[in-house]
Amino acid sequence: MTSKSLEMISWKLADFLEPSWTNPDDFLTKFKDNFEDLRSFSASLSQFTDTLKSQLTNIIHDDYTEFVSISKQLLQLGDTMGALLKSLHTAEKAVAKASSTLEASSQPIKVHSDKLHNIRHEYAVCALALEAIEHLQLIESQLNQVDNNIYKLLDISIGFAVTKAKIIGLDQPSEQKPIETEYDRLHSQFENILKNKFLEFLSKRQHENLALVFNTAVMSGSHTFLQKAFGEVIKSNLHLTEQVNKRGGNASTILPLLINYLEDPNGDLKYLISNAPDSFDFLLYSFWESVSSWLDFQITFPIGDPVEQMKSYQQLNTFFSLCESLCRSNEAVLSIRNSPITARIHSKLRLDIYAQLISNKFLLDAEKMFSEPLQPTGKNFFLTFTDSFVEFYAKIFNKDIFIIEQSKDFAIIGMKLIASLSNFAKNSEQSFKPFFVADLLKVGDFLLKETPEFLQAAMKIAIDSLKVTSNQIKEELVSFVTEKCVEHLKYIGNLTAVGIKTNRLLKPSDEATASINFYVDWAKNSKEACSDTEFLTIIVNKLLDEFLSQSSKQLGSIQKTFETIQKFRQTKSPSKSPKQNMFNIETVQNQLKTDLEYISNVARSRNVMVDSFPVYKEIMELLTKDLSSSLNVVSSPTPPPSDSLA
Repeated sequence: MTSKSLEMISWKLADFLEPSWTNPDDFLTKFKDNFEDLRSFSASLSQFTDTLKSQLTNIIHDDYTEFVSISKQLLQLGDTMGALLKSLHTAEKAVAKASSTLEASSQPIKVHSDKLHNIRHEYAVCALALEAIEHLQLIESQLNQVDNNIYKLLDISIGFAVTKAKIIGLDQPSEQKPIETEYDRLHSQFENILKNKFLEFLSKRQHENLALVFNTAVMSGSHTFLQKAFGEVIKSNLHLTEQVNKRGGNASTILPLLINYLEDPNGDLKYLISNAPDSFDFLLYSFWESVSSWLDFQITFPIGDPVEQMKSYQQLNTFFSLCESLCRSNEAVLSIRNSPITARIHSKLRLDIYAQLISNKFLLDAEKMFSEPLQPTGKNFFLTFTDSFVEFYAKIFNKDIFIIEQSKDFAIIGMKLIASLSNFAKNSEQSFKPFFVADLLKVGDFLLKETPEFLQAAMKIAIDSLKVTSNQIKEELVSFVTEKCVEHLKYIGNLTAVGIKTNRLLKPSDEATASINFYVDWAKNSKEACSDTEFLTIIVNKLLDEFLSQSSKQLGSIQKTFETIQKFRQTKSPSKSPKQNMFNIETVQNQLKTDLEYISNVARSRNVMVDSFPVYKEIMELLTKDLSSSLNVVSSPTPPPSDSLA
């Protein structure tokens, strides 16, 4: 094979790697130029086939040789593993046999070991019990030395703590019980000595020794015992047992006794609270624990006498306030405040009955106040009655009467008084109503000021109702004054137009001046209590409305009267010349105008803008209108009546 052919074959091998070689047609078409003819191509393929076969044979031969070698090695390894497993199985049996033999041989040793452990445990228990007994013996000897050396109390408290720990360490009841019995006996003796020393040092006010007693009590866990012991002393000092036997149960004597005891600056309780560590609360665990149960069952309060009930209420509040102030912690305060005993003691006061008694008393006193004569000589108000009412209302919330727990009932009392004031003002005499109009507008702020802050929102509705009452009375007064003023305008209906026109200055009619002067006099008599511009504006408006109505009616009547007379004259003497007109309507207009100006000037002097009233403009238009021309016209002569008519 030529080198060219080899290159061609090599080159073809690369071509055969392309996907298109599987298609002979495409392959021949693509690579036909590389071969002379098909024979040369076939020869190349045949030669290439032989080469591939040779290469594949070599590869298979080499791989097979390696495969056989590996197989032999695996077989040898399998034989070795089998032998090893057999050896391991044999060794396992030998180990099991040896273990069984060892266990059998160690059984006696285990028995002896357990016995040794039990002996050692018993020894430890006995040693612990012996130590506990020795400590108790030492404690007993130290108890006899306390009188000579007070500091032995600290050693004893430490000894009790150590002994207690050793007793707990004994897990055998048979050993614990006799030692605990002795422990309790000595501890009881120790507490009695501690109690006696505590009371001795307390009475002598030996601060340092008392501090040692406190520390000893804390270390030995006897602080509760010490506080209870002092509670028994409190009972004895207050003679509570005697009080129970006597069944006095009168709050007016019992509460002062307790209050004085708590307030005594030189008393034992105050001294202990000032000098005891924080872990002691002699108020809660000594005083309260001793006194509260007795109070719960024995104390009674006077019911039906509001003065005595209030006194008992104040004393009881003072008592509880003192108790809380002397507590050492907030928890102690809450313990007393939330105690069922506290609630039961308060319930015995029957504050609901107290509130009803106060209500009855206040309403009865209010009736007396309402029956007194009214005087317009008040200090802060027009009426002295209003000043008295404010003072009376303030008494409801006075500290000597008001009870915050019954604030709802006291608010109702205040509302009833305000309602009574409103009705009283409405039904008062006409001459005093102007004063009530002014006072009721002003009194609300005074009443609100006398009301406790937490009740002001509830009372404000009732207090504000007084302003409504004031406005209602004011409307009633407007109607009353207007009616009285309008009554004087009846004179307009009596005005006549008879007379000759004159240029003399007209004076206001007496009735016209009286109409507006009634208001002036009324306002003066009422000290201008409610005579403000708004009030007068309403009255003047209504007065001018009536003035316009009366004037229009009267002027129209005068016109009709003149027309009737004229017709009658013309009928009687048609040939005669008319006489001078005796009807001068302008005189009436001028008089009314003078009267109107007088009324208006009085109103203007009091800041009433009369000129802006529509009714004023209508009146002026009516009074300045030329009505006289129609009265001076003489009708044309009419034929004389026929004989039959004559």
